[in-house]
Amino acid sequence: MLFVKSMSSLEISNSCFSPEMRLPSSRQSVEDNASEPSGKDVDDVQEKPKDIIQFTAEKLSVGEVSQLVVSPLCGAVSLFVGTTRNNFEGKKVISLEYEAYVPMAENEIRKICNDIRQKWPVRHIAVFHRLGLVPVSEASTVIAVSSAHRAASLEAVSYAIDSLKAKVPIWKKEIYEESTSSWKRNKECFWAAGD
Repeated sequence: MLFVKSMSSLEISNSCFSPEMRLPSSRQSVEDNASEPSGKDVDDVQEKPKDIIQFTAEKLSVGEVSQLVVSPLCGAVSLFVGTTRNNFEGKKVISLEYEAYVPMAENEIRKICNDIRQKWPVRHIAVFHRLGLVPVSEASTVIAVSSAHRAASLEAVSYAIDSLKAKVPIWKKEIYEESTSSWKRNKECFWAAGD
């Protein structure tokens, strides 16, 4: 905590930036070791782009997924977080249940990542989707994309969720308070469009 008694603005700014005064680091982790070595030019940093795809029954952490795409070469990380809402067509929803044909779903998401890389200059892409029961307000999907500038990652995230909904074999069942449930037809999915 910083206490300031009556100092001039010059004294305040000098005291805030003195070498003895350091703000506490909220993260001291492996990432500190992976930072750019001193004396190296930014252009010398080599970092292979990565696509991280995961299906899990565990609760998703938006912060953890976001951190997976952080890069010293990027000035933007864009996110999409899909959560379970508590209503649908006047019915009270208590949770969603997701199922997927995981090998095919992973393959389709890899294709989406490749499409993104053809369209935008992005660095890292992470697509996480929860399977099983997802209670109200919890995340079912987290997509994170990093890029040098915001426009590329924002457009890529939008494309990723739209493509995931249209192409990836993931099925959703809404579970209602009235002890009923309903598997939902995905109107955006290309193979269901003709129904």
